[in-house]
Amino acid sequence: MRSILTILFFFLLGSTFSQETTKESLWKNWRDAQLADSARLNSFKDLIYSHYCYQQPDSALELCNLLEEKAKAMTKVEWVGHAYNLRGITFNSKGIARPPPDLQALF
Repeated sequence: MRSILTILFFFLLGSTFSQETTKESLWKNWRDAQLADSARLNSFKDLIYSHYCYQQPDSALELCNLLEEKAKAMTKVEWVGHAYNLRGITFNSKGIARPPPDLQALF
Protein backbone atom coordinates (compact mmCIF):
# COMPACT_ATOMS: atom_id res chain seq x y z
CA MET A 1 0.00 0.00 0.00
CA ARG A 2 2.80 2.36 0.89
CA SER A 3 4.57 1.75 -2.42
CA ILE A 4 1.37 2.54 -4.32
CA LEU A 5 1.02 5.85 -2.50
CA THR A 6 4.66 6.66 -3.20
CA ILE A 7 4.24 5.95 -6.91
CA LEU A 8 1.03 8.01 -6.99
CA PHE A 9 2.77 10.91 -5.24
CA PHE A 10 5.62 11.01 -7.76
CA PHE A 11 3.21 10.69 -10.67
CA LEU A 12 1.16 13.67 -9.48
CA LEU A 13 4.27 15.65 -8.71
CA GLY A 14 5.64 15.00 -12.19
CA SER A 15 2.41 16.03 -13.91
CA THR A 16 2.41 19.32 -11.99
CA PHE A 17 5.94 20.12 -13.14
CA SER A 18 5.14 19.26 -16.75
CA GLN A 19 2.17 21.64 -16.71
CA GLU A 20 4.35 24.50 -15.49
CA THR A 21 6.93 23.65 -18.12
CA THR A 22 4.29 23.88 -20.82
CA LYS A 23 3.03 27.20 -19.47
CA GLU A 24 6.55 28.61 -19.32
CA SER A 25 7.28 27.30 -22.80
CA LEU A 26 4.23 29.08 -24.21
CA TRP A 27 5.23 32.32 -22.48
CA LYS A 28 8.75 31.93 -23.87
CA ASN A 29 7.40 31.46 -27.40
CA TRP A 30 5.21 34.55 -27.04
CA ARG A 31 8.17 36.68 -25.98
CA ASP A 32 10.53 35.33 -28.67
CA ALA A 33 10.75 37.98 -31.39
CA GLN A 34 12.67 35.54 -33.62
CA LEU A 35 9.54 33.41 -34.18
CA ALA A 36 7.03 34.17 -36.90
CA ASP A 37 4.08 36.31 -35.84
CA SER A 38 1.61 33.47 -36.40
CA ALA A 39 3.64 31.11 -34.18
CA ARG A 40 3.84 33.72 -31.42
CA LEU A 41 0.14 34.50 -31.60
CA ASN A 42 -0.74 30.81 -31.65
CA SER A 43 1.37 30.19 -28.53
CA PHE A 44 -0.31 33.10 -26.78
CA LYS A 45 -3.77 31.85 -27.76
CA ASP A 46 -2.93 28.37 -26.47
CA LEU A 47 -1.57 29.86 -23.26
CA ILE A 48 -4.73 31.86 -22.61
CA TYR A 49 -7.04 28.96 -23.37
CA SER A 50 -5.20 26.18 -21.57
CA HIS A 51 -3.96 28.04 -18.50
CA TYR A 52 -6.15 31.09 -17.89
CA CYS A 53 -9.70 30.86 -19.33
CA TYR A 54 -11.00 28.48 -16.69
CA GLN A 55 -8.49 28.84 -13.85
CA GLN A 56 -7.98 32.63 -13.81
CA PRO A 57 -10.72 34.22 -15.91
CA ASP A 58 -9.97 37.81 -14.89
CA SER A 59 -6.37 37.43 -16.03
CA ALA A 60 -7.62 35.73 -19.20
CA LEU A 61 -9.71 38.81 -20.04
CA GLU A 62 -6.67 41.06 -19.67
CA LEU A 63 -4.60 38.71 -21.82
CA CYS A 64 -7.39 38.65 -24.44
CA ASN A 65 -7.20 42.43 -24.59
CA LEU A 66 -3.44 42.20 -25.09
CA LEU A 67 -3.88 39.57 -27.82
CA GLU A 68 -6.39 41.81 -29.58
CA GLU A 69 -4.09 44.84 -29.40
CA LYS A 70 -1.09 42.93 -30.73
CA ALA A 71 -3.14 41.33 -33.50
CA LYS A 72 -4.43 44.73 -34.60
CA ALA A 73 -0.91 46.15 -34.51
CA MET A 74 0.26 43.26 -36.73
CA THR A 75 -2.85 43.66 -38.95
CA LYS A 76 -3.81 40.03 -38.34
CA VAL A 77 -7.61 40.22 -38.50
CA GLU A 78 -8.17 36.51 -37.90
CA TRP A 79 -6.31 36.76 -34.59
CA VAL A 80 -8.60 39.58 -33.47
CA GLY A 81 -11.39 37.04 -33.96
CA HIS A 82 -9.48 34.53 -31.82
CA ALA A 83 -9.23 37.16 -29.08
CA TYR A 84 -13.00 37.73 -29.22
CA ASN A 85 -13.60 33.97 -29.14
CA LEU A 86 -11.37 33.52 -26.09
CA ARG A 87 -13.12 36.43 -24.42
CA GLY A 88 -16.48 34.73 -24.98
CA ILE A 89 -15.17 31.43 -23.62
CA THR A 90 -13.90 33.25 -20.55
CA PHE A 91 -17.23 35.01 -19.95
CA ASN A 92 -18.96 31.65 -20.28
CA SER A 93 -16.59 30.04 -17.76
CA LYS A 94 -17.41 32.85 -15.32
CA GLY A 95 -21.12 32.16 -15.81
CA ILE A 96 -21.78 35.44 -17.57
CA ALA A 97 -24.17 34.94 -20.46
CA ARG A 98 -23.74 38.49 -21.74
CA PRO A 99 -20.69 40.69 -21.42
CA PRO A 100 -20.81 43.73 -19.15
CA PRO A 101 -22.27 46.93 -20.68
CA ASP A 102 -18.87 48.53 -21.27
CA LEU A 103 -17.84 45.56 -23.46
CA GLN A 104 -21.16 44.98 -25.27
CA ALA A 105 -20.08 47.30 -28.08
CA LEU A 106 -17.41 44.75 -28.97
CA PHE A 107 -19.94 42.00 -29.61
